[in-house]
Amino acid sequence: MTILLKLPSIIWNKIQRLFFFSISLSILFFHACKNAPHEDPVVIEKDIIKEQTVNVLVFLKSSLLELYFNKNKSEVYTIQNSNLPLGKYDIVNIKNNRLYFNLPNRYDQRKALADKRIFQEQADNFVALEDIDFEKYLKINKINIEQIVFFPNDTRKGGNFEPCYPCPHWMSELYAQLELELASFIHQENQ
Repeated sequence: MTILLKLPSIIWNKIQRLFFFSISLSILFFHACKNAPHEDPVVIEKDIIKEQTVNVLVFLKSSLLELYFNKNKSEVYTIQNSNLPLGKYDIVNIKNNRLYFNLPNRYDQRKALADKRIFQEQADNFVALEDIDFEKYLKINKINIEQIVFFPNDTRKGGNFEPCYPCPHWMSELYAQLELELASFIHQENQ
C-alpha cells in the first residue's frame, strides 16, 4: 500500500523536474538565439534580386516623363501621347514601349460615385515613350515601376498648376494632392 501512495508523488516529482528542465532549456535557447549573429533572409533575397523601385512623374504640358531613384532624378524621356489623365495610377503592364496603368484609379471611382455618374474618361490608359526600348531598359537596370503620377505642369521652379476651367468642382482637391506629391521630389536643372 505504501508503494501505491508513493507512486503519484514520484511521478509528480518527475513531472516537476521535466517542467523546470524545459523552462531552463527555453531560456538558454532564447539567449543563444538573441546573442548569435544572424542574417535576415529577406534582406539577402533582396540583395540577390537588386531590383529598384522607381517613381515616375509625367508632366503633360512639357510632354516629359521623369524617373526618380530615391527621390533624385535619373532619367528624362519624351512621351508621344498627350491625352492623359491627372493623378496617381498603378502600373498594370509594360509592353511595346508603353506603360499601361489602371484607369480609372480609386480616386476617379470615388469621385464618379460621389457625383452619381458613370466614369467615362476620354484619356489614354497608357504612356507611349519615344527614342528608347523601355522594356529592355527596365530589365537591364532591374527596375520595378509600380506607380505613375501625372501632373498638368511642373511647379517646382515656382508658379501653380495651370487652371482647368471646364473641370469638375473637386479638381482643386486633386491639385492639392498633386502639389504634396510633387513637393517631395527634387528639381535638378542640370539633368
